[in-house]
Amino acid sequence: MTMPGHTACPSCGAGTDAGARFCPACGGALVKACPSCGSETRVGAQFCASCGHRLDRAAPKEEERKLVTVLFADLMGSTALGEQLDPERLRALLSEYFAAMASVIESWGGTVEKFVGDAVMSVFGIPSMHEDDPERALRAALEMQARLGEMNPELRERHGVQLAMRIGVNTGEVIAGTGGDQLMATGDAVNVAARLQQTAEPGQVLLGERTYFASRGAFAFEPLEEKKLKGKALPVPAWRLVGTAQLVRPRGLPGVSSRLVGRERELDLLENLFRATVDEARPRLVTILGEAGIGKTRLTEGFLARAGSEARHPAA
Repeated sequence: MTMPGHTACPSCGAGTDAGARFCPACGGALVKACPSCGSETRVGAQFCASCGHRLDRAAPKEEERKLVTVLFADLMGSTALGEQLDPERLRALLSEYFAAMASVIESWGGTVEKFVGDAVMSVFGIPSMHEDDPERALRAALEMQARLGEMNPELRERHGVQLAMRIGVNTGEVIAGTGGDQLMATGDAVNVAARLQQTAEPGQVLLGERTYFASRGAFAFEPLEEKKLKGKALPVPAWRLVGTAQLVRPRGLPGVSSRLVGRERELDLLENLFRATVDEARPRLVTILGEAGIGKTRLTEGFLARAGSEARHPAA
């Protein structure tokens, strides 16, 4: 029996103060978060007092469409590795390999979604999107191959083996969950990345069409014959990543240009600062901040075009 102003603990039945968060008798939690709105609710309550959600039911999962770049990396000859090494040594080797690859991926802003056997699946664009996610994924792929090359001498010495890796990269729209579920990306872009990886030779990085167009100019590519991928009705265009080419990649579509509109105030400010810098022989630093895709690079290009038409050219 509980006294007025007290409630019974749902775990042990002991009386507790109405405002208590834990039972003083058994330590059990007396409050929990509503799965729908996050508000605090009493354990044992049937409905949330804030949103009316029925507490014995899970909140519906929310999903959204996102543009991401998917990277699949797979070790070659893993079956032979299993025959050469005992389970403990194989586990230690794979753990070292996974840690090194995950470190590279995360350093370029990617997220490791899962390890499948000896394969790594990562996504660039979840949870945080960058306007250069395709370029980040390709730079990560090159660094992953380089890192594996650095690891091999030590792996030969310690385990008597040498590893080779193949990588597939593809950009496209996926369906991803929100909140804690957001790393589960599904869609054709994921499947194509996995299939491209399967057709690559050891040491190669293959990429799809959207990744190529989004990063052209920043890398050297070798066009390949269209790939007949499992599950795809039509052959898929593919390229092999050769290496980096330029520090700054071109923007927009090849052969298409447009006039900069609605940025006269910003252009005038930059032009005035540039002229003052030249006249006073004093350097100035200008920082342009804005969300991805808002036009920071386009504004900079417009300013450089204006300043470059003058007798005194800017250094950029």
